[in-house]
Amino acid sequence: MFLLLLAALAFAGDDPPDGAFALPESGFTLNAPGWHMSRWSDWDFKGNNADKSIFASAWSTSYQLVLDDATAKALADSWKARLEDEEHATEVTIANVNVEDAAGQKRVRARLDFMTSGGVKGVYHAAAFSTAGLTSQVATLAAAPNSARAAAALDTLLERATITRPPAAIGAAEELSTPRGKVPL
Repeated sequence: MFLLLLAALAFAGDDPPDGAFALPESGFTLNAPGWHMSRWSDWDFKGNNADKSIFASAWSTSYQLVLDDATAKALADSWKARLEDEEHATEVTIANVNVEDAAGQKRVRARLDFMTSGGVKGVYHAAAFSTAGLTSQVATLAAAPNSARAAAALDTLLERATITRPPAAIGAAEELSTPRGKVPL
């Protein structure tokens, strides 16, 4: 047992050799060879590409959303708030947001433009998809001149991601069951 603990401590903080960052609580594995993590847990990831020109993050909400136009707008607004709160971005604008079909599963994609506190223009490409009872999200962030590379990096991260907990079947309901009875919607 001691040897297992010692081995775990020896590799703590290291990137996995195959670049597979498992996020079991979020229901997917981010297969990102060549990326280096600054934070990695069962439910989230933060890291950068080899030349540190693109930063990536992955996380999930604690609920699964129906991915439609209204949800896409709400997600884009939440990504805008995330940029303002966590990255201290200013002049954040939602350049585009849409719902797309990716291998039979709906996915929300968005691009947000912003200004850093140092006056550098930046870009944030984000996507959301469903996993079992959750809405998982992956985003890339870069200086504006690297926008195409950041979008391509997001595409690659999404293509290589492995969903380990498939989404639950959800949709519009006609009524809501509560402990006090059923409520028509």
